[in-house]
Amino acid sequence: MGDAVGVAVALPDKTGDKLGWIQPMTTLCSVAMNHWSERQADIATRMLVPDGPRQADVASALEVTRQMVSKTLVAIEFSAIESALEWVEGAGWEKSLRMAEVRLV
Repeated sequence: MGDAVGVAVALPDKTGDKLGWIQPMTTLCSVAMNHWSERQADIATRMLVPDGPRQADVASALEVTRQMVSKTLVAIEFSAIESALEWVEGAGWEKSLRMAEVRLV
């Protein structure tokens, strides 16, 4: 992408021990995302919606082939980002993170 895009997390001091893994996780995701084109980011964003659309739905919305969406997801190693997010969502961190600040940078 033209400008650097990433994810930043500011943790309160008292949650650092429990949530110390968040910073490296967001750094890795940011590094991967920073290499995406606008089209790649658009496709990934659409696929990350909870209970989101199928690849065919994204392709239809963007007026491209499903194969193009599939190849894009493979090229950006989307499955790694998706797996990381699924792990984070299942980690039970929500209570500790309520005081943390998360923002796109």
